[in-house]
Amino acid sequence: MNFLRNLVSTGRGRAILAAVVVVVVLIAVGAFAALRDNPHSSWAGPQTEVTAPLDSLAVQPAGRWTLMPEPGVNVVGPVGGDAERVLYAAKVTDGPLRLLVVNAETGERQHAVDLAAESTAPECWVRGDAALCAVAAPVPELLFLDLAAGSITARTDVAPTGTGFHGYPVGEGFLVWSDTAAPALYRPDGSVKWQAQGSAFMVSPAAPVVYALDLADQKGRVLSADDGHLLVEIAVLGDQPVRFQAFAGGFALERPGDQIRFFAVDGQPMSGAVSAAGGQRLAAAVDVGRSAVTSVPVLLETRDSGVTVVAADPGNKENLWKQQVPQADPEKIRIAGVGTQVVIDDGANHCFAFSAATGDGGAIGCGQLLGTDGQRILIATPSPHQTLLPESDLAAFSPGDTIALWSTPVRSAAVFGGGIYGVDGRLR
Repeated sequence: MNFLRNLVSTGRGRAILAAVVVVVVLIAVGAFAALRDNPHSSWAGPQTEVTAPLDSLAVQPAGRWTLMPEPGVNVVGPVGGDAERVLYAAKVTDGPLRLLVVNAETGERQHAVDLAAESTAPECWVRGDAALCAVAAPVPELLFLDLAAGSITARTDVAPTGTGFHGYPVGEGFLVWSDTAAPALYRPDGSVKWQAQGSAFMVSPAAPVVYALDLADQKGRVLSADDGHLLVEIAVLGDQPVRFQAFAGGFALERPGDQIRFFAVDGQPMSGAVSAAGGQRLAAAVDVGRSAVTSVPVLLETRDSGVTVVAADPGNKENLWKQQVPQADPEKIRIAGVGTQVVIDDGANHCFAFSAATGDGGAIGCGQLLGTDGQRILIATPSPHQTLLPESDLAAFSPGDTIALWSTPVRSAAVFGGGIYGVDGRLR
């Protein structure tokens, strides 16, 4: 203290002290900036949208444009798209299956690409001028398209698909897998950039990571979806399962009875961790082999009163919110994510939607989850008024109310790039 008094008693001393203060401030500012810019030191938060937002669902859509088929052409339905283009499958009478490339905004048909007459309607994924379409029959194959030119640029046979293909755009290519074919990243020219190796896989549409379980060497590995490089490796003890879940900005791993650990998308550990010994576990995916991406990590707590859904903060050892659901068996609960909503199906015909940030919300109708406008949830359910073509009732729900705001029959309802489509065209 005397040293400081002596230092500030002279002009030179005061100048030295001022310089020291400036240096300390600069160091503190630099440290704060480094903390702010370091993606592993903090979490982006629950406001990250995991799907493209839809226009307001408050009222039933009146229709933006109608797809008028040519004579002798029967439109099967929309099979892929993004914000710029949507692809329709159509069957030509006594002719081939045809892919129609349509302008998403205007409904203008830009190109028609003919496939084999026996081809089933494909699953397609679009990124700019490139598209990949997976055809299950008569021969399982992948078709690579140049949408600007309206042509097939490459094709490759793949393993039998079982229940079909899944995929999504990654980087400059497309990650594709099925229940019998390991995830592989295909370039737009049809070449393979990398393919996962292992016994079983968990892939999350739109997430930049893949979980591969290799029982041969008893390892679970999280790989970068873009190039396949190893991010995290975890030992798998005997037949003890390792649970995996992707969320916006990272992923979580759990060895039951140990810890639930959170990681950033590049594999760096986040500071939050949850004990899995106290009745908590990672919530399971919507489908086997596919893991829904949510804005927040979602855990399940098993208590005597039932199962509680927990939204965790992966950057801190705390929960964002908790909501109880009427299900006693956590193995039956499945999660999904749309926008910033966490959607829960309890496996007993009860479904719920909760805000990822606050936990606000409640019960909704159950069905195929299509999207959200940020408040309301859009689903499709099998219509009781079946026609010759697959028909669904498209319905919008406000979380907390199981009575739909509106409902309308739509054949082959689908959502791509924020647009709602059916056989007859774009609804909104």
